[in-house]
Order: sequence, then C-alpha cells, then structure tokens
Amino acid sequence: IDLGPANENGTRREMKDKADYTKDEQRPLTILDSTKVPDNQLDRIVDRTIRVTRLIQAKYGSLDSFTKELGNRVKCDKYGNVSSAELKTYFIDACQDSLKKREISRKDIEGFLSSLTYNKYKMTDVKSLPGYVFSDDVQISKKIYTNQRPMPPPSSIADNFMKEAEESKAVVSEDRLREIVQQIKFKSFADKKYMYKIFKEYDKDFDGYLSYNDIRDQLKRMQISVTEPEVKRFVELVDPKKQGYIDFRTFSTVFSPTMAEALVPVRPGSAKFDYHNDRVNLVPNSQKVKENIEFHKTFTTRFNQIKQGFLPDANMRSHPRPSTRFGATPEHSDTFVHFRDSHTDNRFLAAGELNAKVAFQKDEKLAKEAKYVAKLSRIQEHQKTIANGIKEKDLQKKIDGQKQVQNSIAKLQAYEDRTHTV
Repeated sequence: IDLGPANENGTRREMKDKADYTKDEQRPLTILDSTKVPDNQLDRIVDRTIRVTRLIQAKYGSLDSFTKELGNRVKCDKYGNVSSAELKTYFIDACQDSLKKREISRKDIEGFLSSLTYNKYKMTDVKSLPGYVFSDDVQISKKIYTNQRPMPPPSSIADNFMKEAEESKAVVSEDRLREIVQQIKFKSFADKKYMYKIFKEYDKDFDGYLSYNDIRDQLKRMQISVTEPEVKRFVELVDPKKQGYIDFRTFSTVFSPTMAEALVPVRPGSAKFDYHNDRVNLVPNSQKVKENIEFHKTFTTRFNQIKQGFLPDANMRSHPRPSTRFGATPEHSDTFVHFRDSHTDNRFLAAGELNAKVAFQKDEKLAKEAKYVAKLSRIQEHQKTIANGIKEKDLQKKIDGQKQVQNSIAKLQAYEDRTHTV
C-alpha cells in the first residue's frame, strides 16, 4: 500500500492549520458592545459564548476551582472591577491548548468577552463572572439578551481625584463651602424638574453613576467658579461613605431644595441674615448695617413729605380742608379739576374728521358685504353645475339601460325565429 500522497496531504493540512493558527494569533481581539450590535450578530455572540463556557466548565470541573484560579490570576479594585485587557490575557492563556487544537477560535473568545457588560472605563464585574460561566445555556442567553447595569467607576478615578486635590493643601472655610452649596442648589432647582432629570444633567456619560469628575464637570457647566480643594470638600459632603461614586438613591437623598441647611448647618451665635442670598451669614457685615440705617433715614424723610400733602393747612383753622387727594395741599395734578383732553383722542375729533371716519367704515362694511355676496353666488352656481351634471349622468344611465333591454329582446327574438325556422 502506497501511503506517500496521504502523508503528503496530511503534512500540508497540518502546515496550513499551523499557518492559520499563527495568523489568527497575531490578530488582536476586538470586544463589541452587545447592547448596540444587530440581532444576527448577537445570536453569534450567544453561540460563541456557550462554546467557550462549556470548554471552561470541562477544564476546571467545578465553580470553586474556577473562582479560586480567577482570583489568583486576575487583579481587581475594591469594587470588583476588572479591565477587559486583563480578561483578554487570562482567557487566551486559559484556552491556549484548545486554540492550538482548533477546538475553539479567537473569535469564540471575542464573542464570550463581548457578552459581558462593561462600563465606560472598559471594566466589568469579576465577582459575577464564575456564576455566569457555570450557568446553563438558557441563563446565558437570557443574560445576553437583557441589558445589564454596568459596574461603577473604578476606585482609581476617585483616588486620583482626591490626590490632586490634597496636593494643593488649600483650606476651605465653612462660609465659602456654604456659598458653593447655595449656588449649586439655586442652579440645580431653579426650574421645577424631576429629580431623575436633574441626575441626568450630572450624568452626561449615562452610566448610572456620578463620579467625582462628573460632579466637577457639571459645576463648570453651571458656571460655578470652584477650585479643586473646594470640589473635594463638596464631594466629601455628598459622599460620606467615600465610595468614589454617587448612585441615584444617594443623589435623591443628598440633593434637595434644603441641601444647604442639611449639608452645612448654621452654628449657634452666627449672624441671622445674609443680604446677598437671603440666607444665614457667618460673618457680621458692619457696612451693610450702616447702609441699612441710612436707607431708613431717607425712607422716613420721604414718607413725611408724602404725608404732609394730605394734612390740612395750619393757617385755615376756620375752614379746614379734608385730607383727601382732591382736597390736598398742594393739589394733585392727576385729578378731574386738572383734566385736559387730548387732540389725538377719537372721542374729541372734529365734525369733518368724525364724518370722514364714519363714511370710511361704512364703505369698508359695504365692500365686505359685496365680497361675501359674490362668494356666495359662486358657490351656488358651482353647486347647480354639479347637480345638473348628476342629473345628466342619471338620464344617460337610464337611456343606456333601455337600449340594453331592447338589444336583449331583439337578440332573443332573432334566436327564437331561427329556432322555428329550423
């Protein structure tokens, strides 16, 4: 038996598989957003995910062993976030033997990684990954076809933000902090809005969480001038648990029309009136007190001058004048005694002007009536034309029907004549 050609074909096939594997290995993995792909591509993601999960289940055997291996190989932050790049490296190493045997392809790993839910920082939840891998096909399909909430921002974002704010070492007073909170309150609740709509104004990336950067960017959009230490102090107020982010539940609890009094309460013994914001001011302002005294002095003088005009004349003891606007001293300019008619008023037109205006109004009324009568006559003529056309059509139909009856009778008579002749 000659096995030369078979061995040669087998060698060529092995060389081709090796070349395809090398080419596929050099191609970078591309992770798609499963919430934005079309349905046919989503079906392929489901099939590839099931293929990879079955392989992982057969390799590790149990959920505990896979969870232990994943915890030792993958690094995550304190929220359980893990980057997509680290997952790529881990699953390529875990499926290396299956890739060489062509049991699965790199596209299958791409589909599996695309089935996971990522936030805008390309991170996903590593704690739910073992349960997802060791679930059945129906649960995997249901999870992929259902939109899942992404993970919160990574802890490194909040840590970097706090580090940058602490480097400046600037001290923010309570007075300045209260002023910032008041500006935020006034500009956030200026219009009657739903709380969820206000939350969406802060959450411009639409991930369902407010990071410290989101709050800082929103303060800039509201044109509130703040420094990094001031933003840090405000963030510490609205995020007392130091989670590094704010969800809608915390936002709806902290942000309210009374947030200034709740976040920065007034200490006993401070001033009780703020002339700028109608709120409590911690620092007494002597200049404002002086301005208030001068205003009251001027007000008293003006009030006495107005009041003097309504009092009776002291020299007219025998005939005192009543303290009304029509008997005041001096007399007011807007009474009936000083009334002057206006020459431009229609009530005081000359006889010729009044007659000309009345004649113009009559001509305009007659023109409108003539226009209406002409329009009505056109409509009536059009309706008569339509009625005559309908009558003519009915008469023509009647004549045509009679002709058809006569033709039928003639044909029947001719048929009977031929029959009797035969």
